[in-house]
Amino acid sequence: MKRQNFVVLEGCLQDCTPRMVDSERGPAPALMATLVTDLAAYGGHHRVLFRERLGVELRAFLAAAGPDGVIVVVDGHTASRGAEAYVEADRVLYHAPDEVRGKAALITGRLLGRPGA
Repeated sequence: MKRQNFVVLEGCLQDCTPRMVDSERGPAPALMATLVTDLAAYGGHHRVLFRERLGVELRAFLAAAGPDGVIVVVDGHTASRGAEAYVEADRVLYHAPDEVRGKAALITGRLLGRPGA
């Protein structure tokens, strides 16, 4: 079904909060954020769910970017749970300088428990 609900969004991420979501292996950590593409009055604030590795990478980029924030392109699909509607990210591209990318790669390695990271 997600093939028919495909979306691409580009904008700045705000209000990133952790949450637990259902997965094939039981409850799993994820991040829910607001992706701002335009003014809220124009429908430009979108709730986006980042599961598994995408959530880990998002945490790393947010830490590496600091107060400058993170500009992303999200390929995903619309989803809902009860009355809550959101976009579930399938792929994320980060618009970030090389310095931020390098820091994010190190942080991602640490969060994933890679030795030497």
